[in-house]
Amino acid sequence: VTAFLLRGLGYEVIVKGSAGEAMAELAVNPYQLVIANINLPEGDARRLLGNIKADATQAGIPVVIISPYSEEFEFEIARCISAGAEDVLSADILETIVSTRVQSIFEKRALREKEKVYLSEIERQKEIVEQRNSTLQEMNELKNRFIGMAAHDLRNPLASIRGFSEILLESGEIPEDEKQQFLEIIFSTSDQMLNLVNELLDVSVIESGRVELTLAEESLKSLIIARIQIFNPLAKKKRITLELDLRDEGLCRIDPDRICQVLDDLISNAIKFSPTDTVVTISLNGDRNEVAVSVADQGPGVTKEDQKRMFRDFQKLAARPTGDEKSTGLGLAIAKRIVEAHHGVLEVNSRPGEGAVFTLQLKR
Repeated sequence: VTAFLLRGLGYEVIVKGSAGEAMAELAVNPYQLVIANINLPEGDARRLLGNIKADATQAGIPVVIISPYSEEFEFEIARCISAGAEDVLSADILETIVSTRVQSIFEKRALREKEKVYLSEIERQKEIVEQRNSTLQEMNELKNRFIGMAAHDLRNPLASIRGFSEILLESGEIPEDEKQQFLEIIFSTSDQMLNLVNELLDVSVIESGRVELTLAEESLKSLIIARIQIFNPLAKKKRITLELDLRDEGLCRIDPDRICQVLDDLISNAIKFSPTDTVVTISLNGDRNEVAVSVADQGPGVTKEDQKRMFRDFQKLAARPTGDEKSTGLGLAIAKRIVEAHHGVLEVNSRPGEGAVFTLQLKR
């Protein structure tokens, strides 16, 4: 009777003669609703209900149990509902309510599915908000470090510039050689301040994701030769020899200004941390897919601990510049971000006392 009524309402109905047959069918085909008579061959409907709810793949299928009305009917309803049944219908009035109840069950199930989707979306949005909050917190901490760095590293140079400027303004006759010395100190100190401000602004822009690359097909070999001409006077001042081993033209698609920034940092660091009468070697190699620039020095090397943190912001390492040069601890952090923006790799290979080799790898 139940199958006849449901088919008349447009539902597709499969009828099985026992609990065992029903479980076998459910194991093969997914169904949206199970309606079972309370008394079944091979076990009553409550056992079938238990088997369905115990199976992880079938537990979500709603089960409606049909029972003849008797003095035990109310008790039967309570037992079946507590076991997980969606509803218990009386066989005596089935014809009048079956369509309403089946429709209600399907609507209820549809609402549950929508609820799952909404909850999933809420959870996803929650994760996005948490991630953004974490990013904002990191950026706020970075801003605070910027302010602290600027306040600390700009105060002394500003005081120095002001002091020497006052001497020049207030003193009457100052020997030319002494005046020249004061002006050189003012220039050198202001240059340090400008470098610090530029580095702070660079990290701020790159960290916020606003950095834009102007890509063009360029020769790394030409860029390296140009940078060497700039750094040769500084190297000679420390009696350091810059050697080139350029075995490839190094043609690749890059932002030349940004990559020059990376090359400048690697070469200047090699000179900065190298003792006098040593050699810094700049190498360029390549294959069909990749080019690699290496800057090798004969300095004190980098400890394993420093290698783990040297590409982070504001990191002062154990090794000290050999000519008392200044360092903000930002250069390598900026270089790393620029290289990653090119989808490249910047890494270091070093042992304490054996120098360091920094390698920049870029795709063709």
